[in-house]
Order: sequence, then C-alpha cells, then structure tokens
Amino acid sequence: MVISLLFSLLLQYYLQGAINARKQRLLQREQLQMQLREKIIEREKHIK
Repeated sequence: MVISLLFSLLLQYYLQGAINARKQRLLQREQLQMQLREKIIEREKHIK
C-alpha cells in the first residue's frame, strides 16, 4: 500500500516535470521565432 502510494507520487512528480520542460521548450521556441521575425522585419525596412 505505502509503496504503491510512493510510486504514484513519484510518477506524478516525474510527469509534471516532463510537462513543464515541454512547456519551457515551446516558450523558448516561440521567443526565438519572434526574434527572427523582428530581425527579418528590420532587414526589410533597411532594404526599402
């Protein structure tokens, strides 16, 4: 009983960590995409 409870708690903790890591990666990718877009827009301004 106690062992299964501990195991399920560990599993929840691990899954939560994995989900949070995935969210962080998605956020970082969005930030990079925004930075790239800004650079492209700046370049286009200079070309015109």
